[in-house]
Formats: sequence, C-alpha cells, structure tokens
Amino acid sequence: MGTQGSDGIVLQLERVRAGYGGRPVVFDVSLQLRRGSVVALLGHNGAGKSTTLRAIVGLARVHAGAVLLDGRDIANRPCEENIRDGLVYLPQERAVFGELSVRDNLLLGAQVVKDRQAREQRLERVLTLFPVLRERWAQPARTLSGGQQRMLSVGIALMAGAKVLLLDEPSLGLAPAVAQSLMNTIRELVKSEGLSVLIVEQNLRLALDLAQYLYILRMGQLVLEGPPQELEEQHQLWQLF
Repeated sequence: MGTQGSDGIVLQLERVRAGYGGRPVVFDVSLQLRRGSVVALLGHNGAGKSTTLRAIVGLARVHAGAVLLDGRDIANRPCEENIRDGLVYLPQERAVFGELSVRDNLLLGAQVVKDRQAREQRLERVLTLFPVLRERWAQPARTLSGGQQRMLSVGIALMAGAKVLLLDEPSLGLAPAVAQSLMNTIRELVKSEGLSVLIVEQNLRLALDLAQYLYILRMGQLVLEGPPQELEEQHQLWQLF
C-alpha cells in the first residue's frame, strides 16, 4: 500500500481483484486518493487501468477486496448510487448526448440536484470555467470539437456534483494545446474546490505535471508507486515507458 499519508483519504482500494464475467483483469490492486489531490494510474495498453476505474464505479466486477469511498465499501454498488455520492467516471469516449444542446446536456447532469439555486450556481461556475460552452450554448453537442466535447463532459460531471472524478485518458485525441488547457482547468478545480481526481493518462508528461502521486500497472498488477519527482530521479519511470 502507498504511503501518501492517512489523513483525508476519500477513495481507497484494498487488494482489489476485478474483471469481466468470471475473468479477473487486475489483481490485488491497492491505492489511495486523498481529498483535493490528483493521483495518476499509468501503464501500457492492456495493463488494466481502465478496468480499475470501471471496477471502482461498478462497471466491472470486483471479485475480491474492498473499494472504500469515505470509508464505506461500495464494491459492486450500482453506478447511479455512486453518482449520487459524488463519485463520477468519465470514460475515454465522449460522454455527451450528441443530439442535445450544450444547455440540455449540462442540465441533464444536474438532475440529481433538487435545489434550483444550487443548480444555477453550478451552471454559472461551469460556464465560467469553460467559456466556449457559453458561446456554444444552443448548439447540438455533436457539432463541438473533440476538445469542446471533453470540456462539456467535465462540465456535466461538475453539474452532477462530482467530488471524486475518475478520468480515463482525457487527453486522448486532443491537440496538445487543448489537452494542456483541460489539465490546467482540472488543476484549478482541485485547488479551488477540493476536487479529488484519479486519472488514467497515456501522456506521461501531462500526468507528471498534474499528479502528486503515481501508481504504475503492468499486466494487471501494481509494480511501482511514488511521487513523480522521486520516481523520475530514480529513472524508474522512463525504464517502464
């Protein structure tokens, strides 16, 4: 288990074995995410990174171990219940409704929020973070660029009240400048609102710049962990990638 410190742990995996059907893909994975921090889960394609995220939110089967959200085991709990508790997963695919307008996509994200004033405050916050969504307010989501759709999907998560955000390769398919802008916004959310982020990212440099702690998966098992600077200084990261 990692030694990030025990204070403020919002999400914790304890020796999780998970996969699809009866076939495990990840084995004995243990990790921690502290409130208001960014942790990156890295590894080659097929290492089990996406499966780990999907297991956390109930989209892949947890065969053994525990998934703790604020100290409560949520392993194999329905995804809808996790969203109500602020645990939101954004897959690699653009998580938007293409035929609906930007406005309607954002308001759909706020369905679980009953207080009108709270919805309006969240909406204004999202539009301030992503001004392009205000400009494209009435357009169908399918007409947005890839980067704009990714911004919209993050906006939907914020409208749903995300406290813990699981991001699966958010920079995939984005131009470098757009990807960097998105990471800057995520960093701002972590700093200003205490958002906790577990990110899977193929772009090693982006992950190193954003995360405070790294876990490295290989063939479904954790093989390395630690703060980015420490792993870089030991030249361990570049031997794995």
